Amino acid sequence: MTTLEPLQNAVALGQSARRARKAQGLTLKALGDRAGLGIRFLSEFERGKETAELGKSLAALTTLGLKVMLLVDGEPNQNATDSIPLTVPEAPPLAQTRDAGTAPPAAPNPVPASRPAAGGDAARLWDMVVAVDDTRQVLQVCGAEPALHQSTVFNRALERCFAVLGEAARRVTAQSQARFQQIPWREIITRRNGLVMNYEHVDHAALGRAANEELPNLKAELQAALAALDTRAAGQTSVT
Repeated sequence: MTTLEPLQNAVALGQSARRARKAQGLTLKALGDRAGLGIRFLSEFERGKETAELGKSLAALTTLGLKVMLLVDGEPNQNATDSIPLTVPEAPPLAQTRDAGTAPPAAPNPVPASRPAAGGDAARLWDMVVAVDDTRQVLQVCGAEPALHQSTVFNRALERCFAVLGEAARRVTAQSQARFQQIPWREIITRRNGLVMNYEHVDHAALGRAANEELPNLKAELQAALAALDTRAAGQTSVT
C-alpha cells in the first residue's frame, strides 16, 4: 500500500523524509551508513535546507524507499497520469526493523564508506565513484518518469554529476592516469570541459545515453583502480 503526499517546499520534503526514517526505526547514523551520507547533511536535509545537494537528497530518499515525482499544474480533476506525487511505501513494523538479528538491507548503488583521509589520487578516484553513484541515483529516482526527461531539474542534476566526475578526473595525476589506462580519462575530462565552457549548448540526450551505457562499466574500473591504490599504500606503510 502507498500513500500520496503532495509537497510544496524543501521543509515539507525534509519532514516527510524524517517521518519515513522514524517509521522505519532508523537513526540518522543508520540512514547515513546505508546511503553513504553524513549525519550533518541528513540533519540539514530533514530540517528543510533549501541548498541541500540534489544527488545526496535523492540518495537519502531512495534509501528510505521514497519516490520523488512531479505534479503538473492543470485542472483540479486532471488525469492521474499527469500527477506525479511523492510515493511513500507503507513502513514495516518497528519491531521488525529493529530486530537485532537482521542485517540492514544494502542501499541501492552503495558507495565507499568514507573518502580516503590521505587525499591525493585515491580521494579523486573515490570522488569519481561517488559521482557515478549520484548519477545512477538520479536516473533511478527521476529517469523512469517520462514527464521528467525534459525537465530542468533532471537535466541540471545530470550536468552536475558529470561535471564533478570530470573535474575529479582532471585532478588525478598523469602518473595514475597512465597507470590505469582502462579508464577513459580524456573522454571524461572533455565532457566536463564542454559542460563548463559550453553550458548553453549541452546535449542532454547524450548525457542520458552516457549515464546508461558507460557508467556501469566505468564504476567497476574506478573501484579496481581505487583498490589498487589502497593496496599499494598499505604495502608502503608496512615497509616503513
